[in-house]
Formats: sequence, C-alpha cells, structure tokens
Amino acid sequence: MSSTATRALAIDLASLDTAWNDALPALGIPDTDPQAQVESMSGPGLLTVNDVLARAERHLAAIRARVAAEIANRSTPELGRDGLAKQQGYRSPAALVAAASGGSTAEAARLIAVGAATASRQAFSGQRMPPRHPHVAAAINTG
Repeated sequence: MSSTATRALAIDLASLDTAWNDALPALGIPDTDPQAQVESMSGPGLLTVNDVLARAERHLAAIRARVAAEIANRSTPELGRDGLAKQQGYRSPAALVAAASGGSTAEAARLIAVGAATASRQAFSGQRMPPRHPHVAAAINTG
C-alpha cells in the first residue's frame, strides 16, 4: 500500500499520461521521439501537460524535502562517522542530497531546511507533535 505522499504522485503521473495522450493528434506520433510528440501537441493540450507536470513536481519536491530532512537528522555532527552522510562518504547531508540530484549543496540545504520546518516532531514521550510551521506543511503536502 502506498503512502499519502506517493499516492498523490502516482495520481499525478497517471494524469500526466492521460494529458500527454490527449494532447497528441488523433493520428498519433511514434513513441520513440518525445520531442516530435511535444511539437505535435495542441496548444490547450500542451498547457494541460505543463500544468500536470508542475503539480507533479510540487508533490515530488514535498517528498524530497521530507527525505532530505531525515537524511540530515541521521547525519548530525554528534553521530560523527556513524552519521548517514559520513557513512556514504559525504562531508555533509547537503552534499549527499546534492549528489543524488545533481544540484548544488545550497539548493540541497534549502530543501533540508524546508523539510525540517514542515516535519512533524516527536515529544520525549514519543507522542507526535505538529510541525513548527503547520500551515506551510499543509500547503506543501497538498502540492
């Protein structure tokens, strides 16, 4: 069973497939040339594909922020060599996250910060507490 986060992304991808196919002309374009497919899309279809891609990108970014923040949690300086980033050969969690995406460490650090600010927290009792910024977390979760 998928999580709420991955379910939203799966819906986005299914919507993308539908929007993509609906945007193509009735005669079709060979599947082997995505550029030819994009060039043959109707104007409204192309805009729909763009909107669906943007929504999927927002959902994916929300998941990435949570994962990046957890990588940072498992890579705190107190853990030293036992930290996840160090175990993988990276000097920092931002460097590990950046290496996976091909982005910059500054971009990865921002992603980690967003994930940390919007993550639910755990009290000493083990009870889950709301994020520090619940309205931002809710907005991110809905894409």
